[in-house]
Amino acid sequence: METNELKRTREMGLGGSDAAMVYKVGLYGLQSLTNTDKERLAVMTGQKEFVPSFMNQAMENGHLFEDFLEFYLKDKMIYEKEKLLTLKTNLNFSIFAHADFFTSGTVHECKCTKNSINKTIENYKAQLQWYYLFDEVKNVNLIHHPQINENEQFSVENITGISIKKNNKIIDILKRKNLRKMICCFTRRKQF
Repeated sequence: METNELKRTREMGLGGSDAAMVYKVGLYGLQSLTNTDKERLAVMTGQKEFVPSFMNQAMENGHLFEDFLEFYLKDKMIYEKEKLLTLKTNLNFSIFAHADFFTSGTVHECKCTKNSINKTIENYKAQLQWYYLFDEVKNVNLIHHPQINENEQFSVENITGISIKKNNKIIDILKRKNLRKMICCFTRRKQF
C-alpha cells in the first residue's frame, strides 16, 4: 500500500491492523492501552500527524509474499487486490480493512510468519475475525507461508491455506459499545 493511501486510512478510522488493540480494550478496558495504541488513536483523531513507520524484514517479506501469490494466482482466479472494505459509524470515523485478496465474498489474508499456521491463527485471531464485521464478507481464508531469509525464495509447496470460521464471541467483543466510548474519550482529549 502506498504511503498516501496508508496515511488516509490511518486518519479515517480503525482498520484490520487495529483489531488486536480493539479486542484487547474490549476484554480489559481502556487501562490496557499501550503508548503505541494511544499514538495510533491520536493519529486517527487528528491530534498527531501520521508518520510512516520503517519497514522491517518481516513486513517486507509479507509484501513480497503477497506479490508472489498474486503472480501465482493471476491466471487461476479473478480477484481484487487490497480491496478496501468500510463501515461508516456515527462517531465521525470509519471501520475498515484492506483484504489482501478478495473473491466473491471471500477474503484471502496472507501471512508470512516464523510461526506455525495454528500459532499464526491465534496471533491474528482478532484481525481475521475483523473481516466478518463487513456484510459483503462471507468467508475468510488464511494463506500462510513460513518466514524466509534473504537467501531463500517463496515456494508454492510451502503455502498452506485454511478457512477461518466466524467466531461470534470474538466479533461481539470487537463490537462492544465501550469501544465507541474509547474513541469518544480520545477524541475529546487535547493530547496523550
